[in-house]
Amino acid sequence: MSENNNVPFKAFIPVIAVFVIVNAFAIVFSGRLASWNVDQSMVIYGNLLLFVVTLCSWFFHRSAINAGNIQVFLRNVYTAMLLKLFVCVITFFFYVYYVGSSFVNKPALFIVMFLYLAYTFIELGILIQYSKKRNSNG
Repeated sequence: MSENNNVPFKAFIPVIAVFVIVNAFAIVFSGRLASWNVDQSMVIYGNLLLFVVTLCSWFFHRSAINAGNIQVFLRNVYTAMLLKLFVCVITFFFYVYYVGSSFVNKPALFIVMFLYLAYTFIELGILIQYSKKRNSNG
């Protein structure tokens, strides 16, 4: 994995850092979140779900960067994107069904939506950086 054309797993550390920081924030400031009417457990579980889905899509994106042709690259990138999107949408519908549409915690939902964007931008930023390195080396 230490070759120039592979993305090392240590490049995933910023995503791990976001996961740890958000969970630490949600645990330490649980009283503050409650005063803002934010469901702490939804933020923590949503963060965990997004981390796991980002980890799965990370492997698809890594193999896309290492792909020899454009078809494999596009297939892996689209698979990762659709996996992340569908898992999040399905989870959202289960959440709404479970708690009822009138009891959805909108502040926590917006935090999780922001985390979705943050994880996506961080992951893609890292992969674009390694893609540029690979193209300049190879």
